[in-house]
Amino acid sequence: MKLFELLDELGIKFRLLEHAAVYTVEESRQLRIFEQLDGQACKNLFLRNKRGDYFLLTLPADKRADLKLVAKLLNLPRLSFASEEELEKILGLHTGAVTPLGIINDAEKKPGS
Repeated sequence: MKLFELLDELGIKFRLLEHAAVYTVEESRQLRIFEQLDGQACKNLFLRNKRGDYFLLTLPADKRADLKLVAKLLNLPRLSFASEEELEKILGLHTGAVTPLGIINDAEKKPGS
């Protein structure tokens, strides 16, 4: 099921804001994306560990992701960024367009994601 169809079916109101893919918080600020939205500005990182488990990390836009610390806190092997191919295959997303709502596309329910 497509995300927008699911939101409609559940009666969840939403507003779609389309913009170019952004790879950094600074790029999103230049496009003034955060100013057009309500709520907390955040960034989303699609990660993997050596075992092949996947994780979607969302954190405030102004915070730096300490992947070593995150791995340690979760008692995981080293975390790194998943490849663009993995991102597209698992979440149906592209680099620069990662969203927590993309988890709906993980039909295989990959471990960790």
